[in-house]
Amino acid sequence: MTLETDNVKDLVPTVVPQANELVSVEKTVQNAERYFSAMEQIRKLAIKLTNPLDWVDEAGKPYLQVSGCNKIAGAFGVQTESPVFEKEPFNDEKGDYYIYSCKIAGRWNNVEASEIGAASSRDDFFAQRTITNAQGEKEKVLKPQSEIDPCDIRKKALTNGMNRLIKRLLGLSFTWEDIEKISEGKITRAACAGVKFATGSKGGNDDSPETKSKREDCRKAILEINDNNEAAAKEWLKKATAFSKDGKDIPGKENMASLSEKQVEYLFPKVQKALESHRQAIAAGKQAPAPEGKDALPY
Repeated sequence: MTLETDNVKDLVPTVVPQANELVSVEKTVQNAERYFSAMEQIRKLAIKLTNPLDWVDEAGKPYLQVSGCNKIAGAFGVQTESPVFEKEPFNDEKGDYYIYSCKIAGRWNNVEASEIGAASSRDDFFAQRTITNAQGEKEKVLKPQSEIDPCDIRKKALTNGMNRLIKRLLGLSFTWEDIEKISEGKITRAACAGVKFATGSKGGNDDSPETKSKREDCRKAILEINDNNEAAAKEWLKKATAFSKDGKDIPGKENMASLSEKQVEYLFPKVQKALESHRQAIAAGKQAPAPEGKDALPY
């Protein structure tokens, strides 16, 4: 094959942008820069509107609960429509169960969007409990569906839907590193409640409803004792759960999510007593004593 031209450049078209095209490109760049700056401000404000109680650690990823979604939606003027729920029955070899889906639509900054959240009565968090079998080993078993509160499933579906909608409308996406940096250390993965996932399944940890409530009460109490200072609360719990065994110092736990059910049961009355002492000290204008780890935690 031969080229019928004396100059290869003749094969390449020469495009000379017009003046008005250059102006258009410059405006596009400027708009993009303004958009980037605005999104950074939105991200920062969104985090600062929340606290550790609004976040959950789900298998290493931050999950914004409905309380946090509502704060952000209200502050930025996100308008949401009434959620629409649908309950679908299912059946498998393990028996009957159901799934709630929640469709919710919203508007912000002249943008409309809708999202769907879902939750199942078969999710580990709602459906499983841990028992000790005849061999003395811990074993997960399914609860009867009659013991599962449908309202909890609806709330979870709503939370999922709101979470997805707010993130979509405001363009929010965070890592724990982002959250800790923006909040200046006030919101950390260690300070937030944790949810462990079983391999191959979604949702849940091993807590019984009673232990779940006590774990959350302990976390709130420790935060109150430390004036909602995350770093101080973390250090308080670490001291409270440290102990010595066989002449060896065992370091304490840095977050409530890392405590076993037995440890939560053991710690709960101590935290409640410390909270009462803290409140009495505040009322008297004094400072409550710092915790000291003495007794070994049960395992």
